[in-house]
Amino acid sequence: MKSVIIDASSAILLYKAELIAQLVSNYRTLITPAVYDELTLRGYPGSETFRLLCDKNQIQVLTLQDQKIIRRNSFPALPTLNRGERDTIRQHMLGMGDFIMIDDGQALKYCKKAGLSFINALLFPRILFLTRSISESEYQKKSAEIIKNGRYSKNIIQIALNFSNQAIQPFLPFSN
Repeated sequence: MKSVIIDASSAILLYKAELIAQLVSNYRTLITPAVYDELTLRGYPGSETFRLLCDKNQIQVLTLQDQKIIRRNSFPALPTLNRGERDTIRQHMLGMGDFIMIDDGQALKYCKKAGLSFINALLFPRILFLTRSISESEYQKKSAEIIKNGRYSKNIIQIALNFSNQAIQPFLPFSN
C-alpha cells in the first residue's frame, strides 16, 4: 500500500466531499503534528472525524520518533508557507510518504520547482474512478464538490482535467 503525506487543506477538501474514508482505506495516510493541530481545531470542518481517525491510527500522526530530524538550513528556502505545509514538504523530502497531497498554491509551485512527487485533492476522485472505486457520475459529482470548496484557479482546474492517465499512474494506490 502506498503512503501519502497530506496537508490540512487537502484533507478538509476530501472531508467536505465525503472522500476521506476512501483516502485512508486506499493509502497509508500520514500527517505532521502541525497538520494534526490544524485539522483538530475545534469548530473546523471535520475536526472530530480527524481526531477519531488519528486515534484509530487510520491517519498516522508522525511523532518525534517517526519524524526525521530537520536541521536548520538543510533545505532550500521554502516560500512563506504555513507550518503544516512547510513540515509536510520537508518530511516528504526526508523520505516520508510516496507522494504529497497538497492544495496551497505556493506549496504546489515549490513542489513542482523542487521536482517532488505531488498531486492536489482535485485528482483524488479521478484516482478512485480509474481504480473503479466510484462510477463516472460519482467522479464528476465529487470533482465538482472539490472545485466548489477549493480555491482553484481556472488554470489548475484545466491541468487536473487534462492530466493524462499515464501521468496519474504513479499515484494509484497499488501501482509501481
